Amino acid sequence: MHRPPVARAGFILNSGSLHAEARNGSGSSEPPDVAITSPFNAVHSASWAGSSASISFGFLNFTGATNPSGIQVGGNTTVANGGNTSALGTVNFTSSGATTLDTTFNFTGIHGGASITIKDAANNTVFSQSKDNPNFPIPPPSTVTFAPGVYTLSWNIAGFPLTGTGGSTSWTWQAVPEPASLGLLSLLAVMLGQRRRRLH
Repeated sequence: MHRPPVARAGFILNSGSLHAEARNGSGSSEPPDVAITSPFNAVHSASWAGSSASISFGFLNFTGATNPSGIQVGGNTTVANGGNTSALGTVNFTSSGATTLDTTFNFTGIHGGASITIKDAANNTVFSQSKDNPNFPIPPPSTVTFAPGVYTLSWNIAGFPLTGTGGSTSWTWQAVPEPASLGLLSLLAVMLGQRRRRLH
């Protein structure tokens, strides 16, 4: 029996902007904010006297050219000559259906801090994560469930105020594998193990 394709929840960009700045005692660079528009991804940066900051946003897992079901945000900082840097982003988007996503947080190098918050239309926090000290452990992977509706995603990254420091930070949300997919992966793993035993 033929079954119709299952509609997959996706994200729709409503608006967004990126801000970046770099500074030290002699001056600063703070270029105009960048608006996030089609094709749903953007990068912004600032640099001054060897210090720099960049910030990025993008949708992931497109079906053709539409219906993205994943999100990735991030940024980089470099501090030199006694300077400091910071970058932040805000994105307003709509989830077209209920979906649960795996969250991965990557943090390398030394930042002054990195944090992110996702709130729904009623201003309730549905996801929040931060790493405010280079010596603090990286938050473990987690999941977040989006009900149909409008959400605001805000994140910021600050450079560590010490010459010669810098690093990279990113958060990624991707679809949790469906039970059928997990079963297929388990079956493939068993078959591969049996094949290896026959070869030895």
